[in-house]
Amino acid sequence: MTSPLKITVAALTRKRPQMLATLLDSYGAMTLPENCEVQCLVVENDKTDATRHMVDQASPLNNGLTVTYVLETELGIPFGRNRAAKEAIAWGADLLSFVDDDEFVDPEWLVEIVARYRKTGAALIGGPVLIPASQEDLTRLERVFHKELTDHYVRRAKGAIPAAEQGRASPVTNNWLGETKLFTEHGIWFDEALRFTGGSDSRFFHTARDMGLHLDWAPKAVVYATMSADRLNFRTQLREAHSRTINRIRLDQVNKRFYWLRLPVSLLLKLISATVLALTLPFTGGRGILKLTRRLGLVTGRISAAFGGNSSLYTKIFGN
Repeated sequence: MTSPLKITVAALTRKRPQMLATLLDSYGAMTLPENCEVQCLVVENDKTDATRHMVDQASPLNNGLTVTYVLETELGIPFGRNRAAKEAIAWGADLLSFVDDDEFVDPEWLVEIVARYRKTGAALIGGPVLIPASQEDLTRLERVFHKELTDHYVRRAKGAIPAAEQGRASPVTNNWLGETKLFTEHGIWFDEALRFTGGSDSRFFHTARDMGLHLDWAPKAVVYATMSADRLNFRTQLREAHSRTINRIRLDQVNKRFYWLRLPVSLLLKLISATVLALTLPFTGGRGILKLTRRLGLVTGRISAAFGGNSSLYTKIFGN
């Protein structure tokens, strides 16, 4: 007989009611793990409770799960995540999971990630995020970006498996399950100084890793991220790569010695690589444009960070 578990399945949301509705539908189609008491939690990170009525109407879901709604008016992802953790702790949850409001879960997602926890006892377990087929009428360029992003997410998910087998779990917190003891006993919280920059999830992961906690990967616990058309363009993908690069550099400054001595050589290599990719684009029908965009984002992000620039990754909301 498996031991009983109380699990809070949390999602943050802000100004994306249609995507949130899709996520809630997927929660209602989930298979529930044995001997578990599961609570769904929606944390609206906004000044007004715009989706409270929708969430209340959806509960209980088709599989009997109830959905609890709370409003967190202090804007910023780490504030919303910390509020979710406090709500889970107050409810008495053993485990807390996070997915994003622009995602939906595979029907076996919770069963798979809980099974991995019961097998390994890891303090923090991540799972793959994949991109489904688009339901929007995309332009040719948007289709190219969508295809390349889809392939990128597949490669990242496959690459995480051997890394986890070697004890190097991937830092994914838009699909993870963690013990509430991370907060109550180990004192790890999402860094609220990173209000809109992004990176609070990676910092959380790295703190847990540096404390020597057991981190793991559940390769069959899949969630799907909807890639809205307003993200499928050069400008938005460049902005995301730029901001994520700044966030990674902030972590590198803490964890890696001599980083700044290596920076000029790294920039030169990235520029050469980007130039080669740009020259080949006319001969590939646009294939490689995502890689080019990300390389340019790496260059601009590293230059910006060198002069004290900050990320603004989550100041704009995509999708609806």
